Amino acid sequence: ALLVFAPPSGSAGTYNFELVVTDTHNASASVSLSATVTSQSDVRINFTNTTAANLAPSPWNNFTALAANGTLSGLLNSSGANSGITIRTVSNWSVNGGGVNTTGPTGTALYPDAVTRTSWFINTGDNTSRTLEITGLDPSKLYEFTFFAGRSAVGDNRTARYTVGAKFVTLNAASNSSNVAVIPGIKSDATGKATLVITKEGTAAYAHIGSLILRAYDDAGLPNPPLNLSALTLDKSSIKLSWSDASDNETGFELWRSTTTNTNYQLVTTLPAGSITYTNASLAPGTKYFYK
Repeated sequence: ALLVFAPPSGSAGTYNFELVVTDTHNASASVSLSATVTSQSDVRINFTNTTAANLAPSPWNNFTALAANGTLSGLLNSSGANSGITIRTVSNWSVNGGGVNTTGPTGTALYPDAVTRTSWFINTGDNTSRTLEITGLDPSKLYEFTFFAGRSAVGDNRTARYTVGAKFVTLNAASNSSNVAVIPGIKSDATGKATLVITKEGTAAYAHIGSLILRAYDDAGLPNPPLNLSALTLDKSSIKLSWSDASDNETGFELWRSTTTNTNYQLVTTLPAGSITYTNASLAPGTKYFYK
């Protein structure tokens, strides 16, 4: 069988979903998949070291300068053209035992192994922040910042907070191989500069940043659709739904449900702006549900 995806214009982002195959005897098998839709103007940054195996292929831009004032300029976009964007390390990452971690996940299908395997990190016991400066942005555009970081085979708290201006998101790198964090609606200053600050969140022992994708878009006044919808079965009659809020100008969310694919959806609830989770209770046991 051939699976074909044809995303429409404006649907750039990372989507996680489950593929279920059922035969004529009602036996089924499933697999979790992740698809990343890119824009030709996306700028992709891999936080890594100079080891050849850890350098991601084009269109990724490999940032290896951990020392203060380390710079990577002329970042290429996804079509291979010079974006005019520069990234600079304001803070030295190689202090207090911090630096580059190379034990992230591989074989994820999210990004190339050279991207998911490596990350820059703030070490345990170090509660200082790290700052990155991004220049050459278009002041007339809005930007979406998408973060990934993963550290394999650990169960501790490695939640980082990524802050740009007044907006922030968090992401736990511990044993992460699929989750991303998105900040939408970022606008540079008049000179085209934005400042990214990375800190540990709460009681986290470490903070990581493995990759950053910058996506420019026009401010049409319409909210971006939510990303990364996932479902977790809590018990035989309850499902917890989670998603990433990819906009900052929505008035709310409508959650729809059906027991058949792509038909007969009914409104379950309306949620306030900023919502990222909902538990759908009182469901019929043994019933398959579809959500949007």
